[in-house]
Amino acid sequence: GNVRDGMTIFWQVPDTYGEGDVTRYDVRLSQHAMMKEHRMVESVKSKKAEVLAMAGEDLVQATIAGCWGPTIDQFFQVRAYSKAGMGPWSVSSDAMQVDPERPSKPEAPDRFDLLPRAVVVHWKPSDSFGCEIQAFALRYAESRDMSRCCEVSGIKGKKTNVAVTSLQPARRYFFQVRCINAMGASD
Repeated sequence: GNVRDGMTIFWQVPDTYGEGDVTRYDVRLSQHAMMKEHRMVESVKSKKAEVLAMAGEDLVQATIAGCWGPTIDQFFQVRAYSKAGMGPWSVSSDAMQVDPERPSKPEAPDRFDLLPRAVVVHWKPSDSFGCEIQAFALRYAESRDMSRCCEVSGIKGKKTNVAVTSLQPARRYFFQVRCINAMGASD
């Protein structure tokens, strides 16, 4: 799974107990196998798993939102409910981690400082989904559709502004920025 969409987990349908079928599942997740400081997700939206299990086993799957970022171990437990009441929590899962992702699309640059021979363009970094932003790419054009755009070179590291010097006076310009991390560039 990933931070944006959540982690899809699978578990075996418990043996029935008491009266009837399972009516709901709760899931808790923690950065600790002993479930200290856990988050609870009640009545998770689950369905029969679309993966093959061992013969005679039925699996359930659910996508759990609110996961921690890449490189952070997370553990899950599940409990079932039926007409007879609530069952015990399952054993904690093995440690799992979400996949790193490329950054989300950032907002357009939001501040412009006019200098005698340049414009300093400022922007805010977007969500990097747990994979640190390494660089930015900035481009500009005279049309909103960014046709015939020019790339600005020389943006290094995590700097969130740059002086653009090749602009012509009395013209209107549009700017776009992209965030770049180890997984790729944002839209």
